[in-house]
Amino acid sequence: MSEPKRDAAEEREGSARRRRLWEIPQSYHCSILGTCLTLTERRRIIRRTRLSIPEASTEYEIHATFVCLAGRPDSIAKVVQKHQDRKCRKAVLQ
Repeated sequence: MSEPKRDAAEEREGSARRRRLWEIPQSYHCSILGTCLTLTERRRIIRRTRLSIPEASTEYEIHATFVCLAGRPDSIAKVVQKHQDRKCRKAVLQ
């Protein structure tokens, strides 16, 4: 069974919306999070969300935790998405 055809307006609307972090294939999460978030930003998000990560965690352990949670919209991914939207607002609007 095939999907119903979308008209041109629906195509433009669907393609104009940026994907959210959890909508991007998981194979990209490591690169995105490693490039777009500093360690300081990650630690700030951990405190704000009260994510249970030991204080002595290495940068790699923190990164790996974020990568694992990035694919779920009910997790830290929403906070990261909101942070990035604010951080990159000017670049996105251009």
